[in-house]
Amino acid sequence: MKIYLLTHPRELPKPTNTGKLVTEVLGASVRLVEWSRIGPDAELLQLAEQGALALIYPGEGSTELSAALADAGLSGRLKGLVVLDGTWQEARKMFNKSPYLQKLPRIALEVSEASRYSLRRNQKAEGLCTAECVAYVLQTLGRGAEAKRLSHRLEAFIEAYAHRK
Repeated sequence: MKIYLLTHPRELPKPTNTGKLVTEVLGASVRLVEWSRIGPDAELLQLAEQGALALIYPGEGSTELSAALADAGLSGRLKGLVVLDGTWQEARKMFNKSPYLQKLPRIALEVSEASRYSLRRNQKAEGLCTAECVAYVLQTLGRGAEAKRLSHRLEAFIEAYAHRK
């Protein structure tokens, strides 16, 4: 299953962006797509119309990832998962201004550990950064080796960034 990182344009140049770690570690099994309100990505639109995508986005109407994968009807047609890459405010904006995202099945992650990512202010206590989110998804999909590589890369990134300050 492919991971689609739908990245807010302001997120791309930020030195604290962890989406770039995901693309670095996962290579061709992830696709970074720059979000556009007026020009949505054609591949994402097509997959959304086919019912082949789900959105990692918590809240009302979302299903926990394990339950969604156990649902043969949903998991049988899924070709990809969309992860919104940006601040919580940017992610909310992308969701609210993209009708095709609002129509996707929503998946929530029920993680028991707090985020290790501390490079930004105003983080949600229960929130994960993009790389943590993708690592959790990979682990749940049975891709433990990739999840572990991504987690180690994130730890090194956080440590290196902290030493630069």
